[in-house]
Amino acid sequence: MTISPSEISETFDELSESIFNPAFTDSLVASELASMKREVLLNASEAGTLINGSIDSRIFSAEPWRNDSGLYPALFNSISENDARKILSDFHDAYFFPGNAAAFISGNIKDKNIIIEGMEAAMANAYKKNTGIQNVKATVNPETGQIRLFTFK
Repeated sequence: MTISPSEISETFDELSESIFNPAFTDSLVASELASMKREVLLNASEAGTLINGSIDSRIFSAEPWRNDSGLYPALFNSISENDARKILSDFHDAYFFPGNAAAFISGNIKDKNIIIEGMEAAMANAYKKNTGIQNVKATVNPETGQIRLFTFK
């Protein structure tokens, strides 16, 4: 993505909002799920998959529950679009939090403080808007890009 300096604030606001409210359109979920189902079926019929399964069954013969090295096409193909949407939502809720995020921004940046302050402000505003918690400060580590949110009373 390429943005001009005048678009920084709006872009950071949209990015921050998407962390709290991901949007997966019906057509996107349907097309990606169909693509993944095709890929699972293709992988299931490859020799490498059969060989790995055979090796795993020998290695874990005493403990078959530890043999979990692949996807099961019949099970995966039974996943509906609603199931996929729920999985995405659960994954988002568990892992997509600003504390698990990092921003990687490159380009002809004249003043990195403008970028850092813009990202910090956008993340804090999105957090306030989506949680109702008003006393929040966001920080961005300039070396790693990691985003941290702090709430206080």
